[in-house]
Amino acid sequence: MNAPRRLWRVLAQPKIALPLLLTAGLLAAAAGLSDLPLVFERIGQIPIRLLLLTLLLAAAYLLLKAVQFHYFLHDLGIPSHWRNLSLAYAIGELTLAFPMGIYAQNYLLLRLNGSRPSRSAAATTLMLMLETAMLLFTLALTGVRGWPWLRLAAIGCLLGLIAFLALITRSQRLRRAIAGALLRLHLPVRPYLHFVRSLRILSSGAALLRHGYLTALYLAALIGAFYVIAHGVGVPQINVHESAGIYAFSLTAALLLGSVTSQLGVVEVAGMGAAHAFGFDYTEGLAMLLGFRLVWTACIWLLCLPVVLRFKRDLNASPPT
Repeated sequence: MNAPRRLWRVLAQPKIALPLLLTAGLLAAAAGLSDLPLVFERIGQIPIRLLLLTLLLAAAYLLLKAVQFHYFLHDLGIPSHWRNLSLAYAIGELTLAFPMGIYAQNYLLLRLNGSRPSRSAAATTLMLMLETAMLLFTLALTGVRGWPWLRLAAIGCLLGLIAFLALITRSQRLRRAIAGALLRLHLPVRPYLHFVRSLRILSSGAALLRHGYLTALYLAALIGAFYVIAHGVGVPQINVHESAGIYAFSLTAALLLGSVTSQLGVVEVAGMGAAHAFGFDYTEGLAMLLGFRLVWTACIWLLCLPVVLRFKRDLNASPPT
């Protein structure tokens, strides 16, 4: 009796219940616009060879992203033994679809090697900002057919993101204002200062150029996998340009709403809208997006779960230092 009650209390918390309700509503809307039985029929017909190709692309994606995370931690002087890094990173990828789930890796690094989450979170945050910037750049190049406003909006958001990063890391006046506000609210100031200082170290022009190409490479693997699955669900007429536009738009929407809801539902509905603008019907759009969601998630779990099971004992064996 106590366990179900505790579970219900957890699920009833607004920060959990509202994202779940929004996700359910978005998925219901996506199902209502499409022929759901046909969607699952298409997904079930994905050839094995394309599933294996997607698994290889997922492995490349994870490896490139892990290398980038390692380099960021190294630049901050945070110890990143490969066992600890592999465990924290794998769990972060498994929780990626949940609101703020990627930051689980930063709290695990606290448990594993005692590094402050406020410092390692700067690495995670900058990785997300680089992803968003690269996706906005992709949208500025590809656009979406029938949405002439999107290229200008993407360029505007990209410039706004660059300005925001420069302001938060370079403006002493803003830093003092935020620190003062935290003091008035009786909230800790030191973690914020550690975060901003770390973000400033990582956001130098040379560092961004050095790490930006890794972001481009692992996003290329991600979009390439979407293109593969789109062909697998019976949409052979889709091209690389359309695949990039559809998935870049859907993932940008998910990243911008990442602190409000999970990626599940947002990616599918946003992607369906972009696919429809490119001339695909809603059933084809949902088959591509949901098919990719299921296959990609299975690949990530297949690659990351063994790492978690192999090194999970380190969570108890490595107290903070």
